[in-house]
Amino acid sequence: MGPMIQLHSGRVFDFENPTPDMVRISDIAYALSGLARFTGHARRSHEGFPYTVAQHSVVVSHLVPAKFALEGLLHDAHEVYVQDLNSPCKKMVPEYKAFENRIERVVRAKFGFGPEMHDLVKQGDLVALHYEVQHLMPDPKHELWKWVRDCVDKIPRPALFKDNGIGQWLEPWSHNVAHDKFISRYRELTE
Repeated sequence: MGPMIQLHSGRVFDFENPTPDMVRISDIAYALSGLARFTGHARRSHEGFPYTVAQHSVVVSHLVPAKFALEGLLHDAHEVYVQDLNSPCKKMVPEYKAFENRIERVVRAKFGFGPEMHDLVKQGDLVALHYEVQHLMPDPKHELWKWVRDCVDKIPRPALFKDNGIGQWLEPWSHNVAHDKFISRYRELTE
């Protein structure tokens, strides 16, 4: 038996031979709603809930043009299988990025996306990150975040999104709320 993990659904994900049929939206919603952004170091809700990747994904799906909303919602779905290393660690472990990309392509194939994330989804992800840093991190003006500010300053916002009170979307949800809102958004975009 090769390297595999059992998922919430009871199914198995095989890392040596991953296929799109191993990918289920129920597993994605369940796992992303328990996975904290910023390696768990962002501000938590008054009840102690972290800001999750599921919540981030819902936010991104609202920031991108409607045509790319589903891809925005699922842009981090591969993290269900490989977790996420923070960006500085990824730079130190280049082999990890190749492995992550391989799993990401399998997940993208499951939902009919091309092998590479669309630029507007990448931009929506950066805009979400910018707002998340401002709202959730202890020192958003730290030089560590300068690259985010610089990238966001170059994004043509009117073509990408409208600032519809995004702060209300950034108060961390409970795991159950994050799960339910993720599933609800998925259904809204696919039914």
